[in-house]
Amino acid sequence: ELNRRDNEVKGGVADTLHELGVLEVKKHQLDSAASFLQQSLDMRRSFGDNCDANNADCAATLHQLAAVHVARKPPSLEKAKALLQEALGLSRQIGQRAATLKQLARVTIRQGSLDRAESYLEQALELYLELYGDNKLHINIAAVKFQQGALALQREQLEDAWLHFSECLRIRRHVY
Repeated sequence: ELNRRDNEVKGGVADTLHELGVLEVKKHQLDSAASFLQQSLDMRRSFGDNCDANNADCAATLHQLAAVHVARKPPSLEKAKALLQEALGLSRQIGQRAATLKQLARVTIRQGSLDRAESYLEQALELYLELYGDNKLHINIAAVKFQQGALALQREQLEDAWLHFSECLRIRRHVY
Protein backbone atom coordinates (compact mmCIF):
# COMPACT_ATOMS: atom_id res chain seq x y z
CA GLU A 1 0.00 0.00 0.00
CA LEU A 2 2.86 2.40 0.82
CA ASN A 3 4.32 1.49 -2.53
CA ARG A 4 1.40 3.15 -4.33
CA ARG A 5 1.73 6.51 -2.59
CA ASP A 6 5.31 7.60 -2.51
CA ASN A 7 7.97 7.42 -5.24
CA GLU A 8 10.73 7.37 -2.62
CA VAL A 9 9.18 4.29 -1.06
CA LYS A 10 8.73 2.77 -4.53
CA GLY A 11 12.43 3.36 -5.16
CA GLY A 12 13.33 1.59 -1.92
CA VAL A 13 11.10 -1.36 -2.75
CA ALA A 14 12.57 -1.53 -6.27
CA ASP A 15 16.10 -1.43 -4.78
CA THR A 16 15.20 -4.27 -2.40
CA LEU A 17 13.72 -6.38 -5.20
CA HIS A 18 16.88 -5.78 -7.23
CA GLU A 19 19.11 -6.93 -4.35
CA LEU A 20 16.94 -9.99 -3.75
CA GLY A 21 17.36 -10.81 -7.43
CA VAL A 22 21.13 -10.47 -7.17
CA LEU A 23 21.18 -12.78 -4.14
CA GLU A 24 19.10 -15.35 -6.01
CA VAL A 25 21.57 -15.19 -8.92
CA LYS A 26 24.40 -15.95 -6.50
CA LYS A 27 22.44 -18.97 -5.23
CA HIS A 28 21.83 -19.93 -8.89
CA GLN A 29 18.07 -19.73 -8.37
CA LEU A 30 17.54 -18.23 -11.81
CA ASP A 31 13.74 -18.34 -11.98
CA SER A 32 13.27 -16.47 -8.72
CA ALA A 33 16.14 -14.11 -9.62
CA ALA A 34 14.43 -13.24 -12.90
CA SER A 35 11.14 -12.71 -11.07
CA PHE A 36 12.63 -10.31 -8.49
CA LEU A 37 14.63 -8.41 -11.11
CA GLN A 38 11.65 -8.12 -13.46
CA GLN A 39 9.48 -6.82 -10.60
CA SER A 40 12.16 -4.27 -9.76
CA LEU A 41 12.39 -3.18 -13.38
CA ASP A 42 8.60 -2.96 -13.77
CA MET A 43 8.38 -0.86 -10.62
CA ARG A 44 11.14 1.49 -11.76
CA ARG A 45 9.45 1.87 -15.13
CA SER A 46 6.13 2.66 -13.48
CA PHE A 47 7.43 5.84 -11.85
CA GLY A 48 9.85 6.97 -14.51
CA ASP A 49 9.05 7.39 -18.16
CA ASN A 50 10.65 4.14 -19.34
CA CYS A 51 13.33 4.44 -16.66
CA ASP A 52 14.35 8.01 -17.57
CA ALA A 53 13.99 9.20 -13.97
CA ASN A 54 16.50 6.66 -12.61
CA ASN A 55 18.77 5.60 -15.46
CA ALA A 56 21.59 4.08 -13.42
CA ASP A 57 19.26 1.92 -11.33
CA CYS A 58 17.31 0.70 -14.37
CA ALA A 59 20.53 0.01 -16.27
CA ALA A 60 21.88 -2.04 -13.36
CA THR A 61 18.70 -4.09 -13.15
CA LEU A 62 18.63 -4.64 -16.92
CA HIS A 63 22.28 -5.77 -16.75
CA GLN A 64 21.53 -8.27 -13.97
CA LEU A 65 18.44 -9.57 -15.75
CA ALA A 66 20.52 -10.09 -18.90
CA ALA A 67 23.05 -12.08 -16.86
CA VAL A 68 20.21 -14.36 -15.73
CA HIS A 69 19.20 -14.98 -19.36
CA VAL A 70 22.83 -15.82 -20.25
CA ALA A 71 23.13 -18.24 -17.31
CA ARG A 72 19.98 -20.20 -18.15
CA LYS A 73 20.13 -23.60 -19.79
CA PRO A 74 19.69 -23.08 -22.68
CA PRO A 75 20.66 -19.43 -22.63
CA SER A 76 18.35 -16.75 -24.05
CA LEU A 77 21.05 -14.81 -25.86
CA GLU A 78 18.73 -12.64 -27.97
CA LYS A 79 16.81 -11.54 -24.87
CA ALA A 80 20.07 -10.90 -23.01
CA LYS A 81 21.42 -8.87 -25.93
CA ALA A 82 18.26 -6.73 -26.08
CA LEU A 83 18.37 -6.08 -22.33
CA LEU A 84 22.06 -5.14 -22.46
CA GLN A 85 21.52 -2.80 -25.38
CA GLU A 86 18.69 -1.12 -23.48
CA ALA A 87 20.94 -0.84 -20.42
CA LEU A 88 23.67 0.67 -22.58
CA GLY A 89 21.22 3.29 -23.82
CA LEU A 90 20.44 4.28 -20.24
CA SER A 91 23.95 4.10 -18.75
CA ARG A 92 25.70 7.40 -18.16
CA GLN A 93 28.36 6.20 -15.72
CA ILE A 94 31.62 5.15 -17.35
CA GLY A 95 32.13 2.02 -15.25
CA GLN A 96 28.58 0.85 -15.78
CA ARG A 97 28.81 1.40 -19.55
CA ALA A 98 32.11 -0.50 -19.70
CA ALA A 99 30.73 -3.45 -17.73
CA THR A 100 27.68 -3.59 -19.98
CA LEU A 101 29.84 -3.49 -23.11
CA LYS A 102 31.98 -6.30 -21.70
CA GLN A 103 28.89 -8.43 -21.05
CA LEU A 104 27.50 -7.57 -24.48
CA ALA A 105 30.78 -8.81 -25.98
CA ARG A 106 30.36 -12.14 -24.18
CA VAL A 107 26.87 -12.52 -25.59
CA THR A 108 27.85 -11.60 -29.13
CA ILE A 109 30.83 -13.98 -29.02
CA ARG A 110 28.46 -16.79 -28.10
CA GLN A 111 26.22 -15.75 -30.99
CA GLY A 112 29.18 -15.84 -33.37
CA SER A 113 29.29 -12.08 -34.06
CA LEU A 114 33.03 -11.81 -33.52
CA ASP A 115 33.58 -8.43 -35.21
CA ARG A 116 30.81 -6.87 -33.12
CA ALA A 117 32.27 -8.45 -29.98
CA GLU A 118 35.70 -7.05 -30.79
CA SER A 119 34.19 -3.58 -31.15
CA TYR A 120 32.40 -3.88 -27.79
CA LEU A 121 35.62 -4.99 -26.09
CA GLU A 122 37.59 -2.11 -27.59
CA GLN A 123 34.93 0.36 -26.38
CA ALA A 124 34.93 -1.21 -22.90
CA LEU A 125 38.73 -0.99 -22.72
CA GLU A 126 38.69 2.69 -23.76
CA LEU A 127 36.13 3.48 -21.06
CA TYR A 128 38.08 1.60 -18.38
CA LEU A 129 41.29 3.39 -19.37
CA GLU A 130 39.45 6.70 -19.13
CA LEU A 131 37.99 5.72 -15.75
CA TYR A 132 41.21 4.47 -14.15
CA GLY A 133 43.55 6.95 -15.79
CA ASP A 134 47.16 6.30 -14.86
CA ASN A 135 46.24 3.18 -12.87
CA LYS A 136 46.05 0.85 -15.86
CA LEU A 137 46.73 -2.15 -13.64
CA HIS A 138 43.10 -2.71 -12.69
CA ILE A 139 41.28 -6.05 -12.57
CA ASN A 140 38.55 -4.80 -14.92
CA ILE A 141 41.17 -4.03 -17.55
CA ALA A 142 42.61 -7.52 -17.03
CA ALA A 143 39.13 -8.99 -17.60
CA VAL A 144 38.80 -7.18 -20.93
CA LYS A 145 42.30 -8.26 -21.94
CA PHE A 146 41.37 -11.87 -21.13
CA GLN A 147 38.24 -11.64 -23.31
CA GLN A 148 40.26 -10.07 -26.11
CA GLY A 149 42.72 -12.95 -25.84
CA ALA A 150 39.94 -15.54 -25.95
CA LEU A 151 38.44 -13.83 -28.99
CA ALA A 152 41.82 -13.72 -30.76
CA LEU A 153 42.35 -17.41 -29.93
CA GLN A 154 38.92 -18.25 -31.36
CA ARG A 155 39.96 -16.45 -34.55
CA GLU A 156 43.26 -18.34 -34.52
CA GLN A 157 45.20 -15.06 -34.21
CA LEU A 158 47.75 -16.64 -31.92
CA GLU A 159 50.20 -13.74 -31.60
CA ASP A 160 47.40 -11.34 -30.66
CA ALA A 161 46.02 -13.88 -28.20
CA TRP A 162 49.48 -14.22 -26.63
CA LEU A 163 49.77 -10.43 -26.22
CA HIS A 164 46.32 -10.06 -24.64
CA PHE A 165 46.75 -13.03 -22.29
CA SER A 166 50.24 -11.84 -21.29
CA GLU A 167 48.93 -8.39 -20.45
CA CYS A 168 46.05 -9.94 -18.49
CA LEU A 169 48.49 -12.10 -16.52
CA ARG A 170 50.78 -9.15 -15.83
CA ILE A 171 47.87 -7.12 -14.41
CA ARG A 172 46.51 -9.99 -12.34
CA ARG A 173 49.97 -10.70 -10.86
CA HIS A 174 50.28 -7.05 -9.93
CA VAL A 175 46.78 -6.88 -8.41
CA TYR A 176 46.95 -10.17 -6.54
